[in-house]
Amino acid sequence: MTPATSALDFLKRKKLKPGFDYRDVWQEEHHIHFTVAKAMRLDVLENIYQAVVVAEAEGKTLRQFAKELTPLLQKKGWWGRQQMHDPLTGEIKDVQLGSPRRLKVIYQTNLRTARAAGQWGRIERNKPSYAYLLYELGPSRTHRDEHVAWAGVILPVDHPFWETRYPPNGWGCKCRVRPVSQAEYDRLKGTSKYMTDAPPEQTREWVNQRTGEVESVTQGVHPAFNYHIGKHRLQQSYSLIRNKINASQSDLALGTVSSLLKSQVFTDWFKQPTPDSRFVIAALDENLKGRLKAKQKAVLLSEATLVKQKRNHPELKLDEYQLIPEVIAKGKVIQAGEQNLYFYAVHGRLYKVVVKRTEDRQENYLTTFHRKSIKQLNSELAKGKLLRNWDK
Repeated sequence: MTPATSALDFLKRKKLKPGFDYRDVWQEEHHIHFTVAKAMRLDVLENIYQAVVVAEAEGKTLRQFAKELTPLLQKKGWWGRQQMHDPLTGEIKDVQLGSPRRLKVIYQTNLRTARAAGQWGRIERNKPSYAYLLYELGPSRTHRDEHVAWAGVILPVDHPFWETRYPPNGWGCKCRVRPVSQAEYDRLKGTSKYMTDAPPEQTREWVNQRTGEVESVTQGVHPAFNYHIGKHRLQQSYSLIRNKINASQSDLALGTVSSLLKSQVFTDWFKQPTPDSRFVIAALDENLKGRLKAKQKAVLLSEATLVKQKRNHPELKLDEYQLIPEVIAKGKVIQAGEQNLYFYAVHGRLYKVVVKRTEDRQENYLTTFHRKSIKQLNSELAKGKLLRNWDK
């Protein structure tokens, strides 16, 4: 796969995710979603996304990108300073929509991160021949002091240094890495220009004002880039999305999970789940969370349950699993015992989903998913209390 193809593939896998603030779609969520702060209309976000994809596919310059996209955004009213409602706080804020500066940030950030992600795939594949990476400064007029200090660092591909400092490391950062062979490493090590020991990592606490979460951020790295852009670590993304769902209103939580299940990330996990992994599969509303006396809204599907499901219900395909958020959000609900909820919904067929809360109330798991008949449903109505009927 060529560098351009790798970056383009990374972009094409993304699903649209509107967000008011750049912190609303955070860090590793960008492996899954394409977003632009304040682009709350899907048609506007789609226009920007397609322009980015075409720019990468055809090698368009920033000037070409902006020249073609500007009149379209102006025609749709997404330009200049405007009053906009913040769905998180309920406030009306004066915000900047489209502008030459914003288009520059959109173009540069999306193309650089896509190319960095694509390059990491090649780095992993070529590791037997190029086992080291060299941190290099890009062609910026000025550089962050920390980035200057990292220039010339040569470390193994698997070194922890790259977990926090694989570039880009901030808005406008043009830093890069170059793969290095063993022979070149032996030639460069020990010279004054290069370092083969990792510089100490200094961190600071940073509070995400949108979520209240406190994060440990590496000095010299902007909080929005405080993750390994080249890697998609499923478990970290799971934790991030689970926390967002637990803090979201029901309709936003449903949209987040539904989008996630339609992503390539879920498709890959569904085909071959890693041992002991789990995936956010749905979200409970506040009423059902209260009924279960649960501490979380997120519903998880474990690798063990998915393996069991595939063995016992091989007729169920990927597209049917993608219906689970809707079944839980809009279907008939029966509570059977203190820890279990039964969900039934019709999507061409009648489906049943069972969610069970853990004893410590910390997590909710999907334990059963399969097709049912109306006759079977009627017989199960006697097992518990009807909490929500078809006409929710």
